[in-house]
Amino acid sequence: MAALKEGQIRLLHFHNKLDDDVIRLDGRTYDRAEAPSYTALSYEWGLPTSPGAIVLNGESRSVRRNLYNALAYLPDHITGPVWVDALCIDQANAHERNHQVRAMGEIYGCASLVIAWLGLMDNAIRPCFAATGLESLAVVRAARDALVRRRYWTRLWVYQELILARQARIVCGYGSMTYADLETLLWSVDGDYDTHRICYAVSRGPTYDLCEALAQFSTCQCADERDRIFAVLSIVGPDERKVLLQILPEYSTTMKQLIDMARIHVRNIRTRGNVGDELAETALDVLAHMYGAPLLSQQSLGQGTTLVSGNSNTAHHDVLARQGHVIDPAFNPDYAPLRSPMPRPAFWDNPAFNPDYAPLRSSMPWPALWDNPQPHDSRLKG
Repeated sequence: MAALKEGQIRLLHFHNKLDDDVIRLDGRTYDRAEAPSYTALSYEWGLPTSPGAIVLNGESRSVRRNLYNALAYLPDHITGPVWVDALCIDQANAHERNHQVRAMGEIYGCASLVIAWLGLMDNAIRPCFAATGLESLAVVRAARDALVRRRYWTRLWVYQELILARQARIVCGYGSMTYADLETLLWSVDGDYDTHRICYAVSRGPTYDLCEALAQFSTCQCADERDRIFAVLSIVGPDERKVLLQILPEYSTTMKQLIDMARIHVRNIRTRGNVGDELAETALDVLAHMYGAPLLSQQSLGQGTTLVSGNSNTAHHDVLARQGHVIDPAFNPDYAPLRSPMPRPAFWDNPAFNPDYAPLRSSMPWPALWDNPQPHDSRLKG
């Protein structure tokens, strides 16, 4: 396929399935301003083991198993073309990758639908998608817990993809639910507040500053540590985002160069009074961790700032709270995939997080799935 120019997008069109069940797609290029309505796929890349074979533009193509499974089920949930990063961005073309990642916020924000692919259906999560109203609270709670422990939720890119979505559906195999149903499921079981951080992030929207985003999402996973910065560019406020997108993202940038640019940016916004000393220090701690160093304590934020080894005595959540930021409730400390590698107190001990904290309560009056006498047909599929 010809390389994409800036301002263009590549979309995938499904062929009708034949008896051989081979997944066949055509990739077509459009100017983003003139592209047809499309769905954007949000998913975990997964391990490169057990790949599946598809046919793209008449040629056989190997894709990772999780993406293969998603492509197999997508025609049951969508109509029209789909955007998938692994196939719609030439990963071997550095220039294309850079300008397409820079446009990622626009790509997800302009999609008519974002599908959050959590993987295949299993019995553990089935009650979340096919509630009859007869399930016990214990069964629903166990299904909910299994759903939020899918590896999908540990990905850093998830936050940008769902925060910017106009409309989102959560999909496992044939089962699907709206994002609103997911929110109700997570927040309404027995009135507790064992919720998923994605609900807070989506309800807040793209209003972070870079320092806060680095601290808030420091426990999330990404294959390339540079994505700790690149993956949050589209959820920072518009003024700061405009500045950052002038220099980022560039995957040709080394880790040291990226950290140096980010450190200069943090110093500049601190000097202008846009962020406090403690939060700036916390962001620099996260940047240092990206570089493979132990947690660092920033001794000075002046022109001659250097990163000094040592243990940070400032808990990230305390810093955010003192700066007036609300910290996500996260998970319990025993959930290993979301446990921070940094030895700081967990976010969940913040007393601000309780079901009566109005900004975090759902404003959508849907009954919980298990109380709904007329669940959607799509949730009753296998």
